[in-house]
Amino acid sequence: MTLSASTGERRDTLRFDAAGEATLLLPPAVYRYAVDGGPERGVVAVETYSDEWRPDAPVLRPQPGAPARRVDAMSMRDRWWPFVLAIAAFTAEWAWRRRQGLP
Repeated sequence: MTLSASTGERRDTLRFDAAGEATLLLPPAVYRYAVDGGPERGVVAVETYSDEWRPDAPVLRPQPGAPARRVDAMSMRDRWWPFVLAIAAFTAEWAWRRRQGLP
């Protein structure tokens, strides 16, 4: 593989690992690459700055606001009105079926 930059030209061989990845450490610049014996060509830009590689230690600062309220769970047995509604519906259906002469 041939790499061309403003600083000059460099020829290197990529060696791939079992996962199919190859690493080539380059100094920061814009490179044009061409694979020897193939039509593959392109441009690669190598930068010195990357946010995830900053040498600073992480800093935690207090944030404004209050903690979230805890949602209290209530079981269905603590709510009596759905049971009363269901019993009333079953009773109404039973009475209607008896009037119609149905079992």
